[in-house]
Amino acid sequence: MSAVGSRPPIIIYLPPGPILSTTTSGNDEAVARSIASQTAATVVEIKYRLNRELRWPNPIHDVLFGYDWILRNLVPQRAITRPGRSPSHDVRIGVFGELIGGGLAAMLALTECHAIGPRVAAAVLNEPIVDWVFPEDTGDESASEEDQLHELTSRKFSTRKSRPSSFHVNTGGSVSPSGLLQARRTLFRKPEDYFDPFASPTLFFRSPGVPIPPGRADEPLDEFAELAQIEQQDFYRQQMRLSALSGLSLSESSSEPEASTPTTVKPVARKSSRRYPRTGSGLKLPPFLLSCAQRSPLLDQVEEFSSLMVRSKIRDVEAEGSEMQYQHAIKQVERDVVCDVDAESSKLWITGTRNLSASVDWFGRHL
Repeated sequence: MSAVGSRPPIIIYLPPGPILSTTTSGNDEAVARSIASQTAATVVEIKYRLNRELRWPNPIHDVLFGYDWILRNLVPQRAITRPGRSPSHDVRIGVFGELIGGGLAAMLALTECHAIGPRVAAAVLNEPIVDWVFPEDTGDESASEEDQLHELTSRKFSTRKSRPSSFHVNTGGSVSPSGLLQARRTLFRKPEDYFDPFASPTLFFRSPGVPIPPGRADEPLDEFAELAQIEQQDFYRQQMRLSALSGLSLSESSSEPEASTPTTVKPVARKSSRRYPRTGSGLKLPPFLLSCAQRSPLLDQVEEFSSLMVRSKIRDVEAEGSEMQYQHAIKQVERDVVCDVDAESSKLWITGTRNLSASVDWFGRHL
């Protein structure tokens, strides 16, 4: 996989996370071992934490902490490129990820793709969740996942698009719209968290197109708000006990206040392009291989993510050299961003239904 004289690459594997209805305990290690058996690269699995107690942005922090650990412990300091030093001495890092891990892999590849020095040089994403702002989002976080899904599917034929969204029609399989809605409600404390580009990497390239919905009134926004809510509840319980002892009833003004309903309504936004990476940022988008099933609810967002990256890369080469050089650069962009769509339902590494060999071979050509 590595050229003569260069250092063996490092491959980071990010597992799918708590998204599947069936248990896949122990399969993460099997995927990492399978990658390691097919390459000479050093394979590191980052077991980020994500559950009802450790919600977003915790997995982002874990992945970035793991990446920093790799740079400190597996990348020699002398591997950092200096002026006049051959790029072959750089340590090239690749990242594998699917489902939630695929979104985290996209985030890592888009933010750690430095033009000089150790960097994420290639990314392979299978069925990645790169946008938690789902199509025609109702913004009603208090409704049940079933109610949200019913509202979405009931409008699937009234959409202005030429075809219904994959999120509306692909409701079966191991990855389902209802499962995605349930995961979003469970794993995010407040809507602002999944409107963050680090959670929804598509938003690096465009605005969400919908306003951020208000959070649930019964849900604390963060740990500090939760502590404040507990203290407030303790205070009112103490007041009730004192009132009962004195034979007095508390006035309405001293009862526990109801959560205020937001009075300001943000205007409906439209999706608008964002330039990423920005000029002078020192970032250069790496090659991406994305795979998704034709009947996956994630198909539309995966194809959009691919097209947004292609557009970003083309924008970078538009002003470069002659027309011949431009056409050559365009062909290189098409080779660098590959979106592989199967005709079957979702195939996952974690369940053994998608073969890793083609992805490893692709890594061999880009690392």
